[in-house]
Amino acid sequence: MKKLKLLTAVVVAVVIGAGIFYACQKESMSNLNKSYKNIPNPEPNPPLDNYFSFDNYAMYGELHNIILGNIIHNFNEDEDFFVEEDQVMNYIANLINENSNEFLPDEVYDLLPEKLEIYKYLSYTPCLYEICFHFEGGIIKYFDEMHAFGIIDEFELSSFNEIFSLAKNNFEGNVTNEEVVEYFRELKLRMDEQGYEETSSTGKLLGIVVGISLSSSEFWEQNIDIQYTYPCYALPAVVVTDGIGAAVGGGIEAYRTYKQEGAVNWKDVGWSALEGGVSASIGGSSPAGKAVVKCASNLISKGVSVIKKLF
Repeated sequence: MKKLKLLTAVVVAVVIGAGIFYACQKESMSNLNKSYKNIPNPEPNPPLDNYFSFDNYAMYGELHNIILGNIIHNFNEDEDFFVEEDQVMNYIANLINENSNEFLPDEVYDLLPEKLEIYKYLSYTPCLYEICFHFEGGIIKYFDEMHAFGIIDEFELSSFNEIFSLAKNNFEGNVTNEEVVEYFRELKLRMDEQGYEETSSTGKLLGIVVGISLSSSEFWEQNIDIQYTYPCYALPAVVVTDGIGAAVGGGIEAYRTYKQEGAVNWKDVGWSALEGGVSASIGGSSPAGKAVVKCASNLISKGVSVIKKLF
């Protein structure tokens, strides 16, 4: 009987100890983890066709927040860990790759390492800025060409001009992050008024970018404490950075597939916009931003060189 009581006491102690340990672990988790844990988990490896219902563009934004949250939560914050820029870029690329696996269809995930050779440079915000506004006169000129090709319509072209102009003013401190968020909310309403449908030939690229931008605003509103302001900019331009990262990733893929194949592969465009937005987002977080700035020396020239080869 004594042995039975002793055994029972041991079991109870173990259970209580495990409960205390689990409670402590939960308590020690960062606010970052709490902020994105309530976002619904999408079905792993979903059928591609389900992702191109116009009503589901917001799903790209949900995926953006989940992948970004996991990456930042797992980012190595040891200041002595990173010693050179290539190490930082490859580390970021590997984190994106590892944290995207669960959500991307296999045929898309298999192409991700190749695409990350492009996207990883978007995580250095000054490089993203250079690509958007100085590379061959600014990347918006390729959106002009896409309009001429019929890939985007007049409303989309006008909106992308607004988005890139907004980004430039946000970086320079002339437009606040709150104004950026309000702009994307109003843009969503204006998009609804355009009457785009699943069968519409246009509206897709802008729909994806707006979906990612609006979800990004929710993420950063919940994670103000980890926003990073680059020394060369006036504000932590996180929301607009995510938006133009998605525009660059999706825009490059739309332009490239049309020029090479004679038609846009919209499925690839969606995933490219997602990963472009995630990459740009990472640089707006304090652990990644600090690591990149510490090691950056030739990242702008390297990033521009990679983008140039695509055109």
